[in-house]
Amino acid sequence: MDGAAMARAGRKRKYPRNIAPAVNYRAMAALQPHRRGLPEAHRLDQKAATRLGCLCLVGMITEAQYLAGLDYAHATGQYLSTVEAPRSLSGSGGGYDCKPDSCPAGSCECLRRVVRYDELYCVLAKAGRRPLIEVNRVAVHNQRSSELEVLRIGLNALARHLRLTNDRKSAYG
Repeated sequence: MDGAAMARAGRKRKYPRNIAPAVNYRAMAALQPHRRGLPEAHRLDQKAATRLGCLCLVGMITEAQYLAGLDYAHATGQYLSTVEAPRSLSGSGGGYDCKPDSCPAGSCECLRRVVRYDELYCVLAKAGRRPLIEVNRVAVHNQRSSELEVLRIGLNALARHLRLTNDRKSAYG
């Protein structure tokens, strides 16, 4: 059989003449406004997605302070989703059918979340009002730090409490 006889059934397909080039998402991420101030080598780092991570990448806060801030932000998000805060505050975390006030004898996940948040909040409150506000501003709301030294004080208090430092004077001594 010749080539004409073996033609496929159906209509001929038209292929687009102008194919758009593939999008380079990594290059787009490096050009985001909050990443522009970072050195070229750090712009694509996962930490560069948040203000707290950017501070860690440029050496303004330590790794322990960064991890303490992340842990506090995580606990705050879990708490806000548990107490049914407005979605703009609590993120997309799922709430629970039970309420922390009516949980049976501490066996519920929502009560665990409330206790965890209260514990970390008290640690920050003991460090002072300004550190509490500054840690919330940067770690939870992802805003620019206005007082870096005050932020470090709050993050250090959290890091000591969470045993992320080599300091022997932790909350559990």
